[in-house]
Amino acid sequence: MSTRVHSHCRHPSIPLSLSSCKKNTVWRDILGHMQSMIHESDPKFLKHYIELLRPVFVYILCNPTDHLPESCKQQAWHLLIKSPESSDLQLEILQRLSTKTPNSCIDTSNRILELSEYSITGKNDELCQSLVPLVAAVILELLKHNSDPKPNILMLKTMIDYADAAVGTTVMFLLSEITEITPCVHLPSITQIGSMILQKGICDEISSYAFLSSILPWMAYACQLSSEGLSTAKLLITSITSKTDWPKLVAPTTNRFSPVIRQCSPNYQFYGTICHHLTTESDRSTISWLERLLLTPGNVILTFKHVLSGLFLQAMNSEIVLRALKGLIRIAKDSPDTAPNILSVILHKLTKVKDIAETKDILFAVPELAVSKENIPTIIHVVKTLTSSEPVLKYLAIELYLKLREVEPRCHRYLVSALISLSDDDSSFMGTVTCANAMKIICERYPEHGAELVPLLSQIFNRCTNQTGSAASALALRGISALCVAGITDVYSTWRVLSPRMNEERRTVVISSICEFFGDVPSASPYLEEEVHELMEESLRKLWSFACHENKEIVRAAFQALASYKIHDMRVAYLPVSFTSHLSKSDEKKIGEGDLQNVQELTYVPGSCWIKMLENIRGQAMEAAGDFLIKFITEELYGYKSGIYTWSMGEPLNYKYLPDKSLAGSIGEYLRRAANKSSIQAVVVECMRIFSKKYPKALPIIQFHLFNDAINISEETRSYGVSLACHQAAVSPSAKEYLSKLLGEVSDCNSMNSEEFQKAWHLCTHLEDICRSASSSVLGPFLEAIINCIVERAIVNNENAVSMFNEVMKRCANVLHDDLVLHDNKTIIGNILEKLGEKVDVDHKIYQSIVGAMLALPTEQIERMTLPSVWEEITTEKLEKAIEIRGGLVLKRDNEIPLSWMNEILRVSSTLPSVHGRLLKTLQRILRDLRHEKSNADWTWSLMYRIQVTILGTDDDQAIKVAEFMCDALFVTIIVLACDDCLLRDEGAIATSSGIRGELFPHAVYRIVQMPGWKNITQQIIEWLHVVRSSCLSAMYKSIFHNALSSLKNEKYLNEQWTRYFSVKSPLSIVVPSND
Repeated sequence: MSTRVHSHCRHPSIPLSLSSCKKNTVWRDILGHMQSMIHESDPKFLKHYIELLRPVFVYILCNPTDHLPESCKQQAWHLLIKSPESSDLQLEILQRLSTKTPNSCIDTSNRILELSEYSITGKNDELCQSLVPLVAAVILELLKHNSDPKPNILMLKTMIDYADAAVGTTVMFLLSEITEITPCVHLPSITQIGSMILQKGICDEISSYAFLSSILPWMAYACQLSSEGLSTAKLLITSITSKTDWPKLVAPTTNRFSPVIRQCSPNYQFYGTICHHLTTESDRSTISWLERLLLTPGNVILTFKHVLSGLFLQAMNSEIVLRALKGLIRIAKDSPDTAPNILSVILHKLTKVKDIAETKDILFAVPELAVSKENIPTIIHVVKTLTSSEPVLKYLAIELYLKLREVEPRCHRYLVSALISLSDDDSSFMGTVTCANAMKIICERYPEHGAELVPLLSQIFNRCTNQTGSAASALALRGISALCVAGITDVYSTWRVLSPRMNEERRTVVISSICEFFGDVPSASPYLEEEVHELMEESLRKLWSFACHENKEIVRAAFQALASYKIHDMRVAYLPVSFTSHLSKSDEKKIGEGDLQNVQELTYVPGSCWIKMLENIRGQAMEAAGDFLIKFITEELYGYKSGIYTWSMGEPLNYKYLPDKSLAGSIGEYLRRAANKSSIQAVVVECMRIFSKKYPKALPIIQFHLFNDAINISEETRSYGVSLACHQAAVSPSAKEYLSKLLGEVSDCNSMNSEEFQKAWHLCTHLEDICRSASSSVLGPFLEAIINCIVERAIVNNENAVSMFNEVMKRCANVLHDDLVLHDNKTIIGNILEKLGEKVDVDHKIYQSIVGAMLALPTEQIERMTLPSVWEEITTEKLEKAIEIRGGLVLKRDNEIPLSWMNEILRVSSTLPSVHGRLLKTLQRILRDLRHEKSNADWTWSLMYRIQVTILGTDDDQAIKVAEFMCDALFVTIIVLACDDCLLRDEGAIATSSGIRGELFPHAVYRIVQMPGWKNITQQIIEWLHVVRSSCLSAMYKSIFHNALSSLKNEKYLNEQWTRYFSVKSPLSIVVPSND
């Protein structure tokens, strides 16, 4: 009977007789027989005997139950590790040893220690080197289970001599985690191991600083029990901070055992991968990696805490430091129990930083760590230390107290105390301004605490009466205003107290602040009482007087405040005389027989007054006045109904159909009479600017040609005229005619000079309005011409043209989303986009803009464009473009399972190797934005099912290649959704390197089954991995799936069915890894 067993074959199930053997005497007999078989066999057949006994070894050593005595496991393990030709089985069993429970963790620890000791005795240096990080990883697991790791620590000390730089760096990262949770009794040994690694020069700089970051909390909270370890730690910190000759990590080690043993522990996998792929000398790539990491979920970035801490302490580049700091702060906020350790790290960094700006940024991060109550005394102490320093630091302390108050409201008393102290002790300009600004912020953000600051604010008013104190007075007034808006103080009584001083105010900054105070009056007094009405009247009179001030800053502040009022709040009596002197007796209204109402008593402001305002305002303040009028026109337009745009007898010839108080009518009439000698050109230009704005509703209409005189004044007014025509064309036939004429002038890209191009481009900036009104026969040639012209320039990488093209595509997307746009015009844009998609190369920078615009098309149209089954011919170029478009369609999330849009593309692409790279890159890109999508697990499971169906019972090479590509797609999916792509600096390597995908996939599977939404299909994943690792796929893929299944060894379902899953021999073999 032959004993040869193929590596992919299923071994016999665990015999029932074994499972019934519970007596120690029976096991002694079985182990004795096994020992005899191995020791007495011919060396030529020893390997086959080992394979024949494999089920027994697996049952004894991998049994997750507690049925077997420790002595039995120990004897079986000794027998196996001392048997030649048993390396593969040893590693297979190591991969399957669990650490889920305290007992299983201790058993696994014993097995690893015994193998390590035997490897040292047998001088198997290669195996010893690969076991070093595993021993360290088991220490971490033992500590998590509150078990004693002393034997492992002693073994680690013994084995450090076998470590190289990659192994030493991995161990140093593991030590940083161990140090954080170890009891005091083990601290001396842990720090001693760290010192040994550092002295031997077998660790990189980041891992050393990561270890240092874990020692710092021990230093901050030293006690008698930790004194012995801290004496070594102090020397270690000095050695790390003074060391300059750090080793460079080389490419992944060629150790034959490492790739397999790394799969035995998720922590070893994690830090081992980081050491191989994350270390680089390029600051730019580090910054890029940090930015990607900051986008990951909180539970993911938490796993990088020690890496970020090491990078934060080690880095000299300010950008790296600040991004790492941002990551640490986010970790502290998501997991407040980590905040005390992070505070120690940040405070240590502060003692080393020399750059002032960087120091300030780090200091401002300290209050954010008040998320942990344990940190508050330390943070208060740090800030108090600043308050007893030189003045500049005192001012900084106030800002830090404000930040602390934002995080922890109970620290408010410290802030108030510091303000009182600074206000009493420091009357300098900076001190007063700092206090005033802090009080303003408190009044705005926490008005409920503002009342207690009123005496301090009054003190500032009394103290700061000269020009130097103007800034502080202005800030204090803003604080008072905020209290009025919040209803803490009464606005009327407040002004009565302030007015004697404020009415005499001459300082520009303070007057601007007074304007802001008046601007807050409407919101501070929602209910119009007699007193408040009196205050509003006074406020408006003063604001209009400030609007005529010589200082342009005051004028702007006045108009901004006036814009806070409604148009019905305005009265002629409030306006300056220069704005109303033109009003005559004809403007007066009779209110009773024989009585005349004086124009000063009108309950509205005639529109002509606003024109006079523009004519009398100073030139530099014209724009501010125009913006004020734009706000009132918007308010006026809301009051008009749709009937105002409908005229059966044709459009009016003037605006006299509007009421006298109409601001829009007055400006329109002024523009209509722009040719009159009485018209002021600057005012005409400003009126054109006001009319050219995009309002929520169209302006009232007249014959558009009546604006020609105003439009033709200058190039600026012509530009305003184009904008006005675009906005009015939807309701005004004459404006539409004017616009159509302009569009018709743009028809040929080749004959377009620079000036004509700029005019055409200006029309493009109003594409949404144009498409609502212009006919398709006019719009089509215009868009073809201008877009072709822009594309010709953008294709040769003209940056200005690229920017223009991107904006046009955004506007096309807006048009396609707009329900008011004519259907024919949407069709034209859709056709243009299809042509552009065929014309522009998929790799050109503008292609993504085309895709963005295409995604606004109806989903059915996009599906038709990208459906290979309707194409005459499937080419690489067409398929690559379809991949990009479908990728964008996925991100629209407009169906229950967004990733299902990739199904057809994935099926077709699997048989076309030339597009594999494109598809994997696109998958990677879109999956980063879909990490929180609930349907990801369902789609991934459907992909796994398709792979299984493809390979089921087939030996066809083409089918196997198709299945292997789908496996690559699965690898990318799981790696990105699990955020394990953040283990790489070069994120593109996931799509380009099969070796890296295979390296990351097992750990990604381990991580993803712990995520919400994936726990429900964990059982199916385990079963699927079990099936495909024994399939017709190539050895590389079967090994990857086996490693992935092994990474789930702690899952409950796998432990329940362990005899079934462990009955299949591992496809792994000890070979030198390839350099893929």
